[in-house]
Amino acid sequence: MPKKKKRGRVLRYLPGRGSVFKLSKGDFVEIFISYKELERFTELLIISSKTAPAAISRPTPFNISALQENLRGLLQFTNTSVFPVAVKAELQSVLELTITGIEIVPFPRLNTLISLQDLIAQLLQITLLLNISSLHKDQLVSVIRSTKVSLIIASVGISGSGSPDPPDPPGLTKTEPFNPFIASSYIPGQVVIYEGSSYVVDTVAPLGLPGTSPDFTLLVSSGSTGVTGSAGVTGVTGATGSTVSSI
Repeated sequence: MPKKKKRGRVLRYLPGRGSVFKLSKGDFVEIFISYKELERFTELLIISSKTAPAAISRPTPFNISALQENLRGLLQFTNTSVFPVAVKAELQSVLELTITGIEIVPFPRLNTLISLQDLIAQLLQITLLLNISSLHKDQLVSVIRSTKVSLIIASVGISGSGSPDPPDPPGLTKTEPFNPFIASSYIPGQVVIYEGSSYVVDTVAPLGLPGTSPDFTLLVSSGSTGVTGSAGVTGVTGATGSTVSSI
């Protein structure tokens, strides 16, 4: 009679990308998961395939928030899962670090991309060890691969700093005397002259007066009144007028 395979526990799990399970002779690796857990895990992977690439390609507040919510969902799932302790700890650490990194302002695209790639590697390893049907496992692997490819495409053009370059400051426009009656039409970069000094408009439709309002920045200050000059040279005496004889 053939011997049954012994189902042993995971003895050691080496952290890092490309991690492997080290087993002693006779140990058998399998991660059991309930149908309800599998449904939730599948749902979270599908959501990740959309939120992760979107946040990297277009890091808008909405996309970043959606990714954060998805990662928190994965973390909550992991915390309550029946994964082996070593597997759970590794996945928890990657998720915690990724979530923390996303909270940095401005959004660190490059660092987040690297963290998401590590996370994908962990999720793929776990998926391959799940005790589920080959068909379902292939579907999950396909979702993970698709996410990986989408992240690579979304990462094109990311600079070394990992964040978009800041917009250039508005250029200065024409200079004209400050007129409070048309101040609502001023735009950033407009230069106005007020009481001899030049100011740059910092916002659309600035309020107040240049020199006192934060909506204006001093560009060139008028100089102080100069010292009174010395008296000029006395002019030449005029010619004597003709004498009028009296009658």
